[in-house]
Amino acid sequence: MYQDYQPSKPFEDFRNIVVGQARVIYEGDSWYGLSGWRLPGKHMTQDREQAHACAVAMNRLMGGVEVTA
Repeated sequence: MYQDYQPSKPFEDFRNIVVGQARVIYEGDSWYGLSGWRLPGKHMTQDREQAHACAVAMNRLMGGVEVTA
């Protein structure tokens, strides 16, 4: 592995999406070039809207706060 490679800490990345109690983690700067939001079921997306919709659904399923917009 290259010395200048510094992966982001998964819970501290500014690109994470938090909706109520749900959080969709962004995994960026992957050594293999795979970056995006990690969804349940080992899925991954590079579409922010899809990741946000997933976070809203996860929050609803967890009985989190109601989020508008």
